[in-house]
Amino acid sequence: MKTIHHECMLPARPRCMDLPPTAGVFAKMICKLHQLMLPCEWHHGTTFYIRSRKNLALEKEKQLTQAYAFVWHPYSPIKFYWDCSDPSDALILFSDAFAALDLCTKFITGYNDEDKKAVVLNLGAIAKRYARGSFVADAIAALPLQMYEPYGPCTHTAWLILKLPRLVTLKEKWRNAYEQLELSYITTAATGVVVRILLFFHWLTYIHYQVPVFCYQASHQTYVWSQRSKSFNITNDFQRYTTNLYWVVGLCIGAGYYRPVDEFILSDLVLTSLISLAGLMFIIFSFATVFRLFVYGYTDEFTFNGKLKDVKDYMELKKLPMLLRRKILLFVNYKFNGSYFNEEYILNTINEQIKQDINMHCCKALVSKIPMFQDMPVAFVNTIVFSLVEVMFMPGEVVVSQGEPIDCLYIIASGSVTVLDINGREITHLRDGAHFGDDALFEPTQIRKTTIIALEITEAYKLSNEAFRGCVRPYPHIDARVRRSVQFSDSKLRLRRMTID
Repeated sequence: MKTIHHECMLPARPRCMDLPPTAGVFAKMICKLHQLMLPCEWHHGTTFYIRSRKNLALEKEKQLTQAYAFVWHPYSPIKFYWDCSDPSDALILFSDAFAALDLCTKFITGYNDEDKKAVVLNLGAIAKRYARGSFVADAIAALPLQMYEPYGPCTHTAWLILKLPRLVTLKEKWRNAYEQLELSYITTAATGVVVRILLFFHWLTYIHYQVPVFCYQASHQTYVWSQRSKSFNITNDFQRYTTNLYWVVGLCIGAGYYRPVDEFILSDLVLTSLISLAGLMFIIFSFATVFRLFVYGYTDEFTFNGKLKDVKDYMELKKLPMLLRRKILLFVNYKFNGSYFNEEYILNTINEQIKQDINMHCCKALVSKIPMFQDMPVAFVNTIVFSLVEVMFMPGEVVVSQGEPIDCLYIIASGSVTVLDINGREITHLRDGAHFGDDALFEPTQIRKTTIIALEITEAYKLSNEAFRGCVRPYPHIDARVRRSVQFSDSKLRLRRMTID
């Protein structure tokens, strides 16, 4: 017979709420399964939202009555243990094992003694130094402490904060990596700033969530930490993490919480104050580091602009004509290319071998293209390269004049010059890689018959007769070969090869 329910009738209580002792094994198992999905008394969400045992019983009855028995309640035991990370997580245990192995390697790894300026390889000295240093912190960080749950289920994550000393080891390994990769100072420092920011806010987010949970589990209070502890009830790990990260960022920048706190708990106020102070100091430190990198990156430009202003003030003081001012500014901009450097200081800092390597890099290809130096011994060509002197000419500047003695060989590195005959008529143009004045190597008293003028900013290298005689003196057979090569070249051949006397 069908049961008729009237609106005045009291609803029947679910069977699992008043299970008789004589119930069968199957019925008891079903009710036990239901209990895993119903809200439990010890869940922190129950303490915050449901608040009383009467409301808890009503919540259970509502879930069972409305045919939601197989729906996971957000404050149920099964949901709590499902969200709780496994203490024996393989990735965490692997990192612990790797940290323990790294700890052992430090007892057999030598170190550089800065006081004695020597590398220490003695095992006793290595072990003594490490034991007095970071051994205790590294040993604690390598222990799998997350296997121990101090205050009931899912409280093991509080031990993860003791693994922070591993950051020091990671910093040392990062330093070795960027030194080996020869990364620039700005790249290294900027990467360090980004990594520190990520780690800082990650660990503050962890502390912001974990400390209230740990203290609540330890004290078994009937209240939660404060209004912000509503994040306990968020079931999605990513949403819980981003929510706490949002609050941490607000504390660090001084914005605080987005709504007023109803309950004032001393430990909560202390924690939030410490997070705010730590965030403020870290932001100031990070800003100072970024500003220092900015200044470091633009130091040359700032210095160049300052020196350029000094040059302009000097020209204004001397009341130089505008044409000369433009010529000076053109030279300065070409010479330094928008950044200031002290070339004399740099050359005085490096040794002679490096100076020769620089000259070899800049000039050897130019010298090898000159016909009279081709097919010559490498040692002789290197001697010629080391004897070259760099010179620079501005547009319109006379390089050599007609009627002057031929005393230097010129090799054009960049730029162009025009060659004028005795009547001022243009004969040819000489550009990058061309040379002129090779008669100076053997007949320094000969008089020039042409005038050469720079058409643009021209960089060249010159070799004097005296320097050439010093280079060729140890090679008498080479002296004869070079002389025959010069004598064989007539005027027409030299013009065709873009060379003149």
